[in-house]
Amino acid sequence: MDGATQPAKRETNQGGVETNVEEGAGGLLLLAAARETGLLLDLEQVIGSCEPTTPRSLLSSSPQCLRQLLLTLLFLPLNGLHRTYDLRSYSGDALAVVTGRHRAYGYCHTERFLSQLAKANV
Repeated sequence: MDGATQPAKRETNQGGVETNVEEGAGGLLLLAAARETGLLLDLEQVIGSCEPTTPRSLLSSSPQCLRQLLLTLLFLPLNGLHRTYDLRSYSGDALAVVTGRHRAYGYCHTERFLSQLAKANV
């Protein structure tokens, strides 16, 4: 009986891995397009010109950290996420790959960045 159910689980896992690879590849293509068109550079310059509202603001983070947070927000839809709240249950790798991190930023960190960005004079 166990032998009959085990192959079905393997097929499901293989399908999930294949989907993650496709999402990751699609994300890398979009990332290349965003870099090639200068979109990332323009957005980074705008965010870099924001005045941090508090001394411990994420807006005063390193340029690499700001880029990773920006990429997290830009590529949420690529991973089937519709809002930052969806990051609470996200466990995929594609978002981490396109942001250049080992793991994707979580909900709290990304939401904090968005709220600080909204408070800044953009």
